[in-house]
Amino acid sequence: MSNQKIDKLMIKKLLFLLALSYISFSSLSAQSPLCIVQTDMLGLPIFETTFINEKGEILFQLPEGHFPEYKFPDQGMLLNRLDDSRARLNPFNEGIAVIKTKENQFYWINERGQTVANFEKQYSRMSPMINGFVLAWIKDKETKKERMLYLDQEGNPAFKDLTFYKANSFSSGYALVQEENNTDWTYLNTSGVIGNPIQGIKEADIRRAFDFNNGYARIDLNPKSMGIPGNQVYINKEGKVIFDINERFPNRPSNINTRVDQNILCVDFKDPDSQFKQVICIDEEGNELLNKKRIRNLSNFKNGHASFMQYEEVIKDNATYHLLNNKGETKKVDFPEYVIWKGFQYYGFWECHTFRENQSMHTSILQVEPMQMLFETKDLILAHTNEFILTKNERSKIHYLHNRKGDLIWETPPHQRAFKSVEEALPFKEIIKKYTVRNANDFDNGLFQLVNLEELTLTKLKLDAIPSGLSQLKKLKQLEIKGLPRLNQLPKDLAEMPSLEKITIHRSGTAIEGLKYIIENSRSLKEVYLSNVTNISQAYVAEMKRKKPQLKFVNWMGSNGEAPMIEPVPDNRNK
Repeated sequence: MSNQKIDKLMIKKLLFLLALSYISFSSLSAQSPLCIVQTDMLGLPIFETTFINEKGEILFQLPEGHFPEYKFPDQGMLLNRLDDSRARLNPFNEGIAVIKTKENQFYWINERGQTVANFEKQYSRMSPMINGFVLAWIKDKETKKERMLYLDQEGNPAFKDLTFYKANSFSSGYALVQEENNTDWTYLNTSGVIGNPIQGIKEADIRRAFDFNNGYARIDLNPKSMGIPGNQVYINKEGKVIFDINERFPNRPSNINTRVDQNILCVDFKDPDSQFKQVICIDEEGNELLNKKRIRNLSNFKNGHASFMQYEEVIKDNATYHLLNNKGETKKVDFPEYVIWKGFQYYGFWECHTFRENQSMHTSILQVEPMQMLFETKDLILAHTNEFILTKNERSKIHYLHNRKGDLIWETPPHQRAFKSVEEALPFKEIIKKYTVRNANDFDNGLFQLVNLEELTLTKLKLDAIPSGLSQLKKLKQLEIKGLPRLNQLPKDLAEMPSLEKITIHRSGTAIEGLKYIIENSRSLKEVYLSNVTNISQAYVAEMKRKKPQLKFVNWMGSNGEAPMIEPVPDNRNK
């Protein structure tokens, strides 16, 4: 390799290290934008994804149908999860958020909302940015099957044409990869070299390797003879075996689990002398820091702490709660008397149920050290960070964002609320753009005063015909009708609506008068989504596509207009 190429490589690595330093400093000195995604029952976004600052001020919004990709696509093998998969408040990892569109296209944004890489439909799935790399799924041109590859911070393939059958995210400088189906898992380093970092163990003796997590990795070894279970060892990031299960426990206990932090590895397993578990914690060199019995519910580490329940030797129902830090030190947690159920510990705070005199049950957030109440709510807690709590009122469907002091800093704005009646919506009639009619009385109680509506849904109404008057909604772009099984007529004045672009009808009447008139006479209509509407035949669709080539017909299963619509079955019984 020439000196010029080496210099360019060194410059690129230096810039990468500087970028990581900037990201680390930024994460300490500035609050990443908080992200609010309001979803329906299926988890699909129903409004624009909003990014706000710690004061509740809107910084930017994503286009409708665009939302952060939080979950790992492969739930089976990707073991390096984000800290809290529930949280929707901070989708940025290392300054990058992976965004997915409703058309299944991907792009990345930075913390200012700027697009830094756009992949369109190049990849079918994508993981978050972890330790400088994003995993992406791409279809192999020859086999037509999906392969996995790593992308660098600029969105380019990190290791040229190197792809894998399965791959995990990087941790401690290594990632587990499987080159082909039914081949062994092995480690890939950040230089793109495949190799085995394990010291003193032959590759043939390894049955399965696991991801590194905070500097530790579990290795399962092959059994030496039939009927004898294989051994489990744990290595540090230098590949040195620091904990050998068979060496420490010749009878090999069952149900072994691990909890790790940067300086500690905790192994919990069923105690053979009781119905509880035993926990042993060791440091990076294999030195024992803690050995406790009669344990249950050891949590993962959050902000340097884990929690567990310890039971007395005699009274099995008398449990005490403890915190465990990453030095192996424990501390008993004394809860106030009004705490009636201890939930789980995260970020150094405890979520639990409380009940005070003359009050109903609350979900509460307690600070552990020192113990004090930070926050109480009757609402559903959706997500947490170190500093913020997102809740949702199940009755009003309004989201609220509080800080740890309990101060309200953001709530669902009126134009994004799901109002139960049009009377509730009328005070905000100038700004509401979406509304769902669930009660037929809304038509008489002021629905047509919501003059800036752009999307209207009619659902679960016992109506034979939609009342006339919708044409007063001059800005309406989308009309969805679902769950109206008795529906047999639409008002013809829908054809006069100047902005109506899309009509959706599903789980409703099968033969609907007025629908053909609207399709044929509307000048603005672009899309018609139908299911089980029998008076719209394949022949009619073909005829309309010739007369109105810009008009798109789609059945509810998602096929395009080339697929046949459902036609009525001829009645030949009297012939």
